[in-house]
Amino acid sequence: MRSRPNKTRTISISLPQRLLEDVEQCAETDGFRGRSEVVRAGIDLLLQKRNKENDHTGQSSGTLTVLFDESATGEIAAARHDHQDIVTSLLHSHTTNGRCIEAILLEGEASQLTALANSLRGHPLVDLVELVLVPNKEKTQQATPANQG
Repeated sequence: MRSRPNKTRTISISLPQRLLEDVEQCAETDGFRGRSEVVRAGIDLLLQKRNKENDHTGQSSGTLTVLFDESATGEIAAARHDHQDIVTSLLHSHTTNGRCIEAILLEGEASQLTALANSLRGHPLVDLVELVLVPNKEKTQQATPANQG
């Protein structure tokens, strides 16, 4: 039996109780028809974001924001160290409940910046990985009295 491309398929997922409660609240308050609609919308946003990140090529600047459990500080530092050639600056701060937040400034090939972000995504003690990329465009020389013909 061949499946049609637009046919909806049923899958099973496991969610922590807190996340399930958030999904249910979102469905109730934000006009979704149910939990599946919320999950589909979330997956769609994630894939759009991923595609946008992967569309960047060439030299880029970026910021990487990471929120994580303090016990993962060593692992986060190791990931930064593995990508030290693209890390230009770092701000580390302690938040509440044993959490840390880092703002990491990056400079390099877009694929390298994305690789660092991807190395942190999915880590069980990391709550947020937010990458913002800006392509570095060559500066054009502006006409000034000194360089006008």
